[in-house]
Amino acid sequence: MARQELHPDESDRVGELLRWLAERAHEMHLLGDGAVRIGFLRCHEAEVPDVLRVESGQVGWPA
Repeated sequence: MARQELHPDESDRVGELLRWLAERAHEMHLLGDGAVRIGFLRCHEAEVPDVLRVESGQVGWPA
């Protein structure tokens, strides 16, 4: 677990890291649809974090 404040301009680099991690995830971490739940993202104002998923090489960033 890591806590870090990310600047929006750095989201591409973070996405590269998340995709790299997902490619190396053990099969026990794969979800039924083949996606990998890679972590959580919580904006400062939010009380509940959003799940970060990587599916087919794409990061599912929360809206």
